[in-house]
Amino acid sequence: GEPVRARWTREAVVLRGPKRPPLALGLRADGTGSIRLAWTTGSAPLDELRDALAAAAPGVVVEVVEVPGPPVGTTHRGAAVAEVLAARAVLAAAVDGTCTVATSNGAAASARLDGVGISVRLDAGDPLCAATTRSYAIGAVHQAFSMVTSEGIAVDDAGVPVDLTIRSFGITPARALPPVDVEVVASSAPPLAVGTAVFAATLAAVWLAEGAGPRWPTRR
Repeated sequence: GEPVRARWTREAVVLRGPKRPPLALGLRADGTGSIRLAWTTGSAPLDELRDALAAAAPGVVVEVVEVPGPPVGTTHRGAAVAEVLAARAVLAAAVDGTCTVATSNGAAASARLDGVGISVRLDAGDPLCAATTRSYAIGAVHQAFSMVTSEGIAVDDAGVPVDLTIRSFGITPARALPPVDVEVVASSAPPLAVGTAVFAATLAAVWLAEGAGPRWPTRR
């Protein structure tokens, strides 16, 4: 009958904490297609993601498929939506590999990966704090690069995670991230949250640079 403080171990967080919903998708050249979202027993409903996908990607049919695994959640950065936006950005990529994403709130970002590093150009209106905006953008780039190339959680046939250490997840260490250059477009418009746009654009640019193969992570 009284509040308590529970301090989970890192291993308990891995076993019990909600994960980004796994998915499979296929898109046609006109942007239509289908996506299958993985739902696991005990997870919250994915109705929120279905609605977000319907708004962000009209013409994409969404199917929720039950699979064994740890809980999945809907609050991760651009969950499901970012992956679809990234796939559409690859379809429309520029000749030099630049991928551009605009999100429903009006924010936009372009990303390109070359032999020098990752270049990002973002339009977030007039940021409340330019330094914070750049920091969020670099964080989104790091997450996207890691997610495409190396990051994942292994599970057994029953869906129970078998890797319980941070190192086993394959998260790209900061020292291995290519140099990131962020350009913030000058604007007098109201400030906009741009993290999902940067994340999705970088997913697309890294995936394209990796050969746009059928499976993420590409190097694991």
